[in-house]
Amino acid sequence: MNNSKRQQAEELEIFNQFANLASLNIEPSSIKTQLPPKPDIYCETSGGYGLEFDLVELQNPNFRESVHSQVIESRNLENAYRDYVAKQDTDLGARLDGAFVCVTLRANRQRRVFRKQYSEIFRLLADLPTSFAGEVCPVTEPLRSTVEEVCIRRGGWNGTTLSIENFSSAPCSWKEVLTNKFSKRYESTCETHLLAYNSFYTALPGDIMQMLVSEFVAGLASYGPFSKVWLYDARENRILIS
Repeated sequence: MNNSKRQQAEELEIFNQFANLASLNIEPSSIKTQLPPKPDIYCETSGGYGLEFDLVELQNPNFRESVHSQVIESRNLENAYRDYVAKQDTDLGARLDGAFVCVTLRANRQRRVFRKQYSEIFRLLADLPTSFAGEVCPVTEPLRSTVEEVCIRRGGWNGTTLSIENFSSAPCSWKEVLTNKFSKRYESTCETHLLAYNSFYTALPGDIMQMLVSEFVAGLASYGPFSKVWLYDARENRILIS
């Protein structure tokens, strides 16, 4: 089986799983794959209404090794944070409870240099006002040369979640993946939806990915060729955005 047919088979399996969950009353016998420039999937509802879906995996399989490195480094950062809170600043742990902290690295940074700056990041977080939410850019060296910004989001999560962006040099940003899809054009004969999905893993938990993708999509002036955007977590078999 060549790569194109393998991808079609994988996407068909993903879509069938999604269709069983989605409240669209899709008729299973109507589901069929299509070739570009048409969207990936054509189907019909039980009422005979035609729908087309284009699928996109938010974490491209070609970059899985890079994503794995990012996941490992994010875990290292979280472990260092827990150790720092336990030994040096228990108040910081209480202030960031339920927060998501994303550290975006500069393109020219060196990994081993960044690993030596964990404590600098934690001190930056400790200096922020209580309940701070938003973005902050380091203004002092050596952190300024390595870290582009630190973003803090508040939510109902347990503990504190830390993540790293741009740790790998591979172009695996989910924002780039979505942006490329929104700029495409299709030969479509009916209403077209975008089905974004995770089948492997990202550096982020599903609930946080749901929040970030929702904010990104809500900020768009247009969905391009799509009338609706879905986010499906194939790992946990649940629809995150509908």
